[in-house]
Amino acid sequence: MSQHWKRKCFHCMRDIDNPNDICPICGWNNQHRVNGEGLLKQTVLNHGRYLTGHALGHDGFGVVYNGFGLEKQRKKWYIPALAKLDIFFSLNDL
Repeated sequence: MSQHWKRKCFHCMRDIDNPNDICPICGWNNQHRVNGEGLLKQTVLNHGRYLTGHALGHDGFGVVYNGFGLEKQRKKWYIPALAKLDIFFSLNDL
């Protein structure tokens, strides 16, 4: 599998030149690709189809992560509570 996903900003999922750079779009320092204790790290899921990134928020129902569909190259949101249903959302899906 290609490692191109490492060149995505952890926060906004835009392409960046160096995986450890500060994103020129959103200003995120990509040397810090962590969400906090108990939350997912930046991970490729579902046999290389999706990339998770920055945790957008969480409540009693679970966590929502910024994500990216690697096959269709679209920004998505990932909700682990729905992962068994293989549900990833994008604005184009709604």
